[in-house]
Order: sequence, then structure tokens, then C-alpha cells
Amino acid sequence: EVVAVAVESDEGDVRRIAGEMRVPVDWVMGTPDLVRSLGDVSAVPTLLVFDGTGKNIGAFYGAPPGLHAEVEARLDSAVSP
Repeated sequence: EVVAVAVESDEGDVRRIAGEMRVPVDWVMGTPDLVRSLGDVSAVPTLLVFDGTGKNIGAFYGAPPGLHAEVEARLDSAVSP
């Protein structure tokens, strides 16, 4: 499951953008404290990846080339037996 947390964003803008994107992502409004409880968020965007037990298996900052392949590899290794 993918959950996007919008912090310090206008809720109306978040709802509009989420509707326009039409991707299978759950969007929630969050606070800086909520995000800090999930892990280090020192850049925007930040992608935190957790396995099925809630263990953080990756943190990605910005949008570097190869990001999607790296995240996919981490997810594959997390769900492989």
C-alpha cells in the first residue's frame, strides 16, 4: 500500500492534485511531528519504504535517476520469500 503524507500544504490543493493524478495512492494530511515519527525527512520529496512488519527498509531523498528501480528492488526483496 502506498500512503502519501502532505505536510504544510493546502488541503484543497492536495485533494485537487491527488484527484488529477489518478494513481493508487492514499493521501493524508500530516503534521511535521507525524512525519518525524516515521523517520528522517530532511529533504522534499522524501520517500520512506516500510516492509509488511513496519520496519523501514529504505529512505530516498529527492528524485534522482533510477529512483523507481531502486525502490522496486527494495520492495521485491522485502516481499520475496
